[in-house]
Amino acid sequence: MKEDQREAGVAVRGCLRERAETGRWSASQAAPAGAEHVITRDAFVIGGGEDVDLRLEGRLLPRVVAVIVRGLDGFSIAQVAGWPWTTRVEGRVIADHAWLEDGDVVVVAGRRFTFHVSAAGAPSR
Repeated sequence: MKEDQREAGVAVRGCLRERAETGRWSASQAAPAGAEHVITRDAFVIGGGEDVDLRLEGRLLPRVVAVIVRGLDGFSIAQVAGWPWTTRVEGRVIADHAWLEDGDVVVVAGRRFTFHVSAAGAPSR
């Protein structure tokens, strides 16, 4: 997050934009390419459970796979589920957590997204 945004108290939002390639999931299980999932909470839960913020479909998918956390210094993603439900940021498997930057490619349990950050009220890219 930029220093001037933090000092001015500008609310920052994150967004996961669905990518066309979906890893091992079939096209029927994936949202349309370009679908946006706006991160509206400080802890945005991703997984197969009924009560998550972004529900993924998949056989034997855990209730929670990963959590995106919005903090004072930006956004990070934490891996919750174990193997084989990996989370990758820019191609690197994360064992615990990783900081997210605008434009990062994020893969959660085989589903591909591009992460974007913008000031609240600003149009997403």
